[in-house]
Amino acid sequence: MWSDALPTFAITLREGVEAVLIIGIVLAALRRTERPELVPWAWGGVGLGILASGGLGLLLRGWWQGVTSPVAKQWLEAGIGGGAIVLLSWMLLWMTENPAD
Repeated sequence: MWSDALPTFAITLREGVEAVLIIGIVLAALRRTERPELVPWAWGGVGLGILASGGLGLLLRGWWQGVTSPVAKQWLEAGIGGGAIVLLSWMLLWMTENPAD
């Protein structure tokens, strides 16, 4: 029973730590650039991200349960992974072109 939940727990813990690090970096950058008026916007983005993530998770869960073909599930996983790669690559390029200082 616990052996089934352990990988999910480890992934969730890792993702949570990464999210906290990113939020901390954004808040530190706002403090460093002396833009404290943007801190509420940052926290609003955190809240909106949590709501959007939960909503998208529920939507994909329902859609995933409707997919019965193993090949279709592999293509769906590949598409989601590819989308994540595109989003992260865009974020890194944007951050490179827009330094905090």
